[in-house]
Amino acid sequence: MSTDSPQPQKPSRTPAPIRVGGGWGFLYAALAVAFAGTAIYLVAVRAAPVTSAQVVVAGIGALWFAARAAMSLAKRS
Repeated sequence: MSTDSPQPQKPSRTPAPIRVGGGWGFLYAALAVAFAGTAIYLVAVRAAPVTSAQVVVAGIGALWFAARAAMSLAKRS
């Protein structure tokens, strides 16, 4: 048995990922805003009917990513 102290480990040269409150939640929020903006653009600027496939898909995408962002950013107990 030796009383030598353990050798200090060299720090890793690999950078740690940046964690800002869960990056996926912010990505989902950005996608929700993008999809909502697309739906609004199609209706307001291009005068597409609200029931057209493009507007419906963009609206569903906005709702989906908004729900995912809310789940990702919610505090877990």
